[in-house]
Amino acid sequence: MKKVLFLVTALEVGGIETYLLRFLKYLDKDIEVTVLCKSGKAGSLEQDYISTNAKIILHPLSFFSIMDYVKFYKLLVNNVYDAVCDFTGDFAGLVLLTSNIAKVPKRITFYRESKYQFKPTKARLLYAKAMNLLVRKNATKILSNSNTALNEFHPNWKQNKKLYNVIYNGIPEFVELNENEKNIKRKTLGIPENAFVIGHVGRYTEAKNHKQILNVATHILKKYNNVYFLLCGRDVDVALSHKVMELGFSDKILMPGSRNDISEVLQCMDLFYFPSLNEGQPNALLEAMSLGVPVVASNIESIKELFPKDYLDYLVDPNDTISTIKIFENLIKDITIYNTLDLKSWIRKYFNINKQFDKFKNELIG
Repeated sequence: MKKVLFLVTALEVGGIETYLLRFLKYLDKDIEVTVLCKSGKAGSLEQDYISTNAKIILHPLSFFSIMDYVKFYKLLVNNVYDAVCDFTGDFAGLVLLTSNIAKVPKRITFYRESKYQFKPTKARLLYAKAMNLLVRKNATKILSNSNTALNEFHPNWKQNKKLYNVIYNGIPEFVELNENEKNIKRKTLGIPENAFVIGHVGRYTEAKNHKQILNVATHILKKYNNVYFLLCGRDVDVALSHKVMELGFSDKILMPGSRNDISEVLQCMDLFYFPSLNEGQPNALLEAMSLGVPVVASNIESIKELFPKDYLDYLVDPNDTISTIKIFENLIKDITIYNTLDLKSWIRKYFNINKQFDKFKNELIG
């Protein structure tokens, strides 16, 4: 039986955690899986991971603790893993070095972001550069879910394609609700049946650009009485409730927090808005597209990579309020001008869950 060790920061709801959880559900049961949380903490998805028969290890791996990595080395030697896969990009450097010393045959890092998510300082950038070097010296494979990320972190990657591979996210085919079911779900969310709903899914963080969402919402809600905004995601309600109250739109900007029924919530939306400043490859956006929800999103490179050319007019500068409002107003007047059928076909072709997960499985144990 093959033994694979995955490393993540924690098991809270997020893009990396959702991707890995779906992959573990997809895997054959003859693969022994261990998931190590580098923060030393688990999270709200712990039981979901355990239900896949994955073993969970809470083992802190701080950036500067030698003892953390001595213990990690002993863990590797004692368990004799066939593959180690770290989902923290450049910051897998020390993990891959330790795995190399422990003679783990397959040592993989998987980039899930296209930019660093920390505020850059000279010291942090120097450390990141050192970790990037360790990745290139010790990885047997460097994976990413976008070409954009590899262009950012490994500019010369196309000169050594044997070391690198791009594996897109795999998006399942969700159960689609009928109109009656959608109305019932809307009612549970506090949305009137005839409302036009503009939605967003994503945890509260600077990169998700919630500030811009509120800017656009303020303009739209002042003009259209039947429009509602639905903002789902961890910490969104905590971070924005006071601001929304100040704006006077507490009844029109709904924030139900983190949800475990995202596919159903997405189907309650008439339009999905995703103005991120930077992204890896957002599951929520792909899921909205796969469910036939019209989307307006940032024109950043990692998102442009997801779309067929015919839809690039719906991608705008993430902070261009005027252009976004113009697009919204056209779609509020007539949403049928947005051809979602082609988008659904596109997602099912290029982000097919079986095809993409088979690629990842092959990198791990093939």
